[in-house]
Amino acid sequence: MKKYMLIFGFCCSVMGATPAVAGSGNVRFTVHNLSNNDDRNKGLPHEQGPINRKFFSVNEDQVCVFCHTPHNAKPAVPLWNKFIPGDYNNAGYFKMYTSSRTLTPTARAATAPGAVSLLCLSCHDGKTAINVLHNSKAGSDAPSGGLEVYNLGDQLVDMGNYPGEVRIQDFSFGFKGATNIGGEPGGDVNAGNLLSDDHPIGFSYTAAQAQSNNRLNDLASVSTKSGGKIRFFAPNNSVECSSCHDPHVNYSAGPGAVAELRPFLAMSNTGSSMCLACHNK
Repeated sequence: MKKYMLIFGFCCSVMGATPAVAGSGNVRFTVHNLSNNDDRNKGLPHEQGPINRKFFSVNEDQVCVFCHTPHNAKPAVPLWNKFIPGDYNNAGYFKMYTSSRTLTPTARAATAPGAVSLLCLSCHDGKTAINVLHNSKAGSDAPSGGLEVYNLGDQLVDMGNYPGEVRIQDFSFGFKGATNIGGEPGGDVNAGNLLSDDHPIGFSYTAAQAQSNNRLNDLASVSTKSGGKIRFFAPNNSVECSSCHDPHVNYSAGPGAVAELRPFLAMSNTGSSMCLACHNK
C-alpha cells in the first residue's frame, strides 16, 4: 500500500494539485475508491458511512489504479490509466453551454473541453466504461465491440453484479444523474458529448475576464477569494473541470472528511463562496 500511495502522491504533484485543504488527499474514503478493499482503516467500507460505497471491484484491491498507472500511461501526464475515446478529438463533437446571454465572446466560442477536463470525462461522459483500464493485473481483455473500441491490451475489471462494461448511469445515481454529465435529459443517456447544460469549460479565463465588464474578478482577486484553491490551466489560464473540483477530496467519512466539499469541490461553496470567487454579482 505504501508503494501505491507514493505513486498517488507523485500523480498529484504532476497534476499541479491545489494547496492542501482539510479533507483532501484521501481518495480511499470517497466513492472514487472502486477497489474491493473493505478494511475501514484503509478506506470507506462497502455499504458504510454517510455515502455508501456500493460499487466496487470483485478482485482489484488497488485504489489508485482506476485512474493512474506507473507504466504505459495514456496520456503520460498524469500517468492516466483510462481509455480516452477517439471521438473526443473530432471537431464539433462536444455540444457546449451557450445559452446564457451573459457569456463573454471567449466563453461562447469554446467548442471543446481542454485536456484536463477530458480526463474527467473519460469516466463522467456517461458513455465510456469506467472499468476498462490500460493496466490491471486483475483484469481480462477488454471487448472490441460495444459503444467504444478499446485499445489493444486494455483490461476489463470485474465489477461483480455489473457484468461487462460499466458506465456511470449503471450505478443507480438516478436518471441523468449529476455524475453522467455527457448524457441527454430525457434522451440519449449514452450520448457522451452533451455539455450544454453544464458550466462552460475550455476557455481562457484571462480573455473572458477582459471582456466581462467587471462581471468576473481578476486573477489576483480569484486567488485571494478562493485561498488559491480555484485553478486555471496552461497555456492560457483555461477554465476546466478541475478548476472547481478535486477528484481526491474526502467529503464522506474517515479521517479529515469535510462534508461541505461534496461533491469533490476544491473549496467550500457555502454561501456561494466558490461561485463568487470568480463571479462579481
